[in-house]
Amino acid sequence: MTDLQRLWILFRPYQWWMLLGTVLAIITLLANVMLMTASGWFLSAMATAGVTGIAMNYFAPAALVRGSAMVRTAGRYGERVINHEATFRLIASLRVWFYSHLEPLAPARLQFYHSGDLLTRIRADIDALDNLYVRVLVPAIVAAVSILLFTLFLFIFSPVLALSGLSFLLLAGVALPIWSQARGQAPGQRITADESALRTAVIDGVQGMAELTVYGMTEQQAQRIDGLSRRLIADQAQLSSDHGLTLAAVGVCAGLSLWCLLLLAIPLVRSGELAPPQLAMLALFTLASFEAVAPLPQAFQLLGRSLAAARRLFEIVDTAPAVTEPTAHRRSRTSLISVVNRSHLVIPTQRDRR
Repeated sequence: MTDLQRLWILFRPYQWWMLLGTVLAIITLLANVMLMTASGWFLSAMATAGVTGIAMNYFAPAALVRGSAMVRTAGRYGERVINHEATFRLIASLRVWFYSHLEPLAPARLQFYHSGDLLTRIRADIDALDNLYVRVLVPAIVAAVSILLFTLFLFIFSPVLALSGLSFLLLAGVALPIWSQARGQAPGQRITADESALRTAVIDGVQGMAELTVYGMTEQQAQRIDGLSRRLIADQAQLSSDHGLTLAAVGVCAGLSLWCLLLLAIPLVRSGELAPPQLAMLALFTLASFEAVAPLPQAFQLLGRSLAAARRLFEIVDTAPAVTEPTAHRRSRTSLISVVNRSHLVIPTQRDRR
C-alpha cells in the first residue's frame, strides 16, 4: 500500500466535507469564467449595436453578469469555509491518530527519538499534510473538470479552437506541474528533514547550555545551527524561485493561447462563421480559463514535502511496541473487587499503611 493510499484511508471519514468543498470550488471557478465571458460578449455586443443602430435586449446579459458575480462571491466564501473546516477536522483527527500510536511506544521505543524530532512530527509534519488536500487534491480535481468543460465549450464554436485551447491548458496544467514536482521533490524532502534537525539542534543548545559552556562547544553548536538554517533557507529559496518561474510560465501559456485563438478566430469572423461579439467573448474566456490550472504547479511542488512528512509519520506508526498489550479479555476493576470481597480479604487503605 502506497503512502497516498494510506493517507486516503485517514482522509475518508471527511470525504463528504472534501466533496462539498471541491464542488463549491468548481462552481466558483465556473462563475468567474462565466463572468468574464459574458462581460466580453455583452460589452462588444452593446458596442456593435450602438454602431449599427440595432436594438437589443440588454436585461438578460446584464442579469447573467450580475448573477455570475454574486455566485462567485458566495461560492468563494462557502468554499473557504468548508475547506477550512474540513482541514481543521482532518488535522485534529490526525494528531489524535498519531498520538494513539505514539503512546504505546513509551518509554522503550521513544528513547531512540529526540523530543525535538517528535515535536516536529506531531506538529509540522501533520500540518504539512493539509497541503495534500487543500493545495493538491482540490486544485487537481477542479482543473480536470474545468479543462473538460472548457474544451467542450470551445468545440461548440470550432474544433480547431478547442484543440488550440486544450493544448495550452494541458501544457500549463500537466507539463508544468510534472516539471515542478520533479524540481521540488528533493528540496521538499530536505526541508522536512532539516526542520526536524534544526529544531533538535536548538533544543539541545538550550537544554545543554551548561554542558556546552563547560566543554567549550558553544561555538560549534552555533555553527551547526547556522549551517542547518542556511541549508533550509537555500531550499526554501529554490522552491520560491521555481514557483515564480511556473507562475510566469502559466502567464506565458495564457498569452500564447490568446494569440493563437485570435489568429484562428479572426478568419472565422471574416467568413461569417463567428459573430464579432463572439470574438471578444472567446478572448476573455481564454484568459479566464487559465485560472483553473494556475495553482497546479505549486500544488505538485508541495507534493514531495507532503509525502516526506507522511513517511515520517508512518515510520513512527509502523514501529512495534516493546511490550504488547495482551489481547485476552481482562476483568474489570469491579469484578476484581467483588472477588476480593468474597474471599473476606481486607485491603488496607493508605491511612492504615501509615
